[in-house]
Amino acid sequence: LFFSLPDDRSAQEESSGDMQPAKPFTLFDLEAAGMWFSSLSSGLLLVAGSLRYFAGFTTAAFLPVYLQHQYGMDKEASARITTIYGLVTMVAGSTSVLSGGLISDYLLRVGNPTAPALIAGIGSLLALPMLMTMLYWADTCSGALTCLFFLYLVAECWSGPAHSIAQALAPKESSTQALSVYFAIMTVFGTMGPLLIGYGEQAHWLPLRELVAVGLGTPYLLSGIVLLSMTVLCPDGWGVKPKA
Repeated sequence: LFFSLPDDRSAQEESSGDMQPAKPFTLFDLEAAGMWFSSLSSGLLLVAGSLRYFAGFTTAAFLPVYLQHQYGMDKEASARITTIYGLVTMVAGSTSVLSGGLISDYLLRVGNPTAPALIAGIGSLLALPMLMTMLYWADTCSGALTCLFFLYLVAECWSGPAHSIAQALAPKESSTQALSVYFAIMTVFGTMGPLLIGYGEQAHWLPLRELVAVGLGTPYLLSGIVLLSMTVLCPDGWGVKPKA
């Protein structure tokens, strides 16, 4: 995971005559790994991303279980709802990811340097009312799936903008390792979501509905707050460039 790989930008700089001293090869660059703990922007981004991975992994693992439990489905109905859940995730999630990147690029072009964090933060916060509507106000399974569609439609727009900040913050000479560490840390925190919620269900910490509400609602809320705080604490942005 952490092997050094060639960076295309270095080749472009060399071909353009902008020669930089070659950095000695290291199997694992501790400086690149530590950069996520060395500045306010990188630390906040890592916290927000970890929270979103926690929510994302938990959503994928437990929302189908919740729907099956809440609406008393038999084996055939459970299989059908899992298929529909996958389609909802594919359509709404991919639309959200694409839209988040397009809107972020547009805002960057019109002069908002904090657009990536702004879009990611708003999407995370908008996911919270969609989640609560699904859990507490949807009377039917089809109503819950409709809420789930809109949840994914607003929630997943965080991905492209947030990761563009990570790419801008990563040092050019070791961006591959730095980004690998970034995604590895978030993945570890993401996998803790299903583990904790699963254990909480077995230990009867809360009824399943409340457990899902807390386990998903809390990271959505906190990640949104962290991402929006980045727009205030780092008003000049992070050097993310929109598509020309």
